Amino acid sequence: PIGVTDPLAALLGAAEGGRITFANVVNESRCPKGTTCVWAGTATVRFQLIPSAGSSEIDVLTVLPGGVSKDDIANLLPVDTLGVRLTLTELTPYPEAGKEPGKRHAVVKVLPTR
Repeated sequence: PIGVTDPLAALLGAAEGGRITFANVVNESRCPKGTTCVWAGTATVRFQLIPSAGSSEIDVLTVLPGGVSKDDIANLLPVDTLGVRLTLTELTPYPEAGKEPGKRHAVVKVLPTR
């Protein structure tokens, strides 16, 4: 699943078949709840961006630093590609010591770079 807002449709040309989809969690090394870590870690999520119908899929890797809130815009890591800026703002559930994550949910913020 992917959480996006309506501007995404306009940015990617939804009328022309443009879209972005969640592919998978590539890496999850954020410090689990209930543990003490020397490094906060990161989560890396792969999205597939299709600018328009008939065009090739483009893999986009987004990184979420551990210990950073979705509202801490200064410390989030945007990726600029094909005229849009993708910023991974949330990946849930947050890791917990000794528990499998189960179904994942990623939220990406999409803005024009122009």
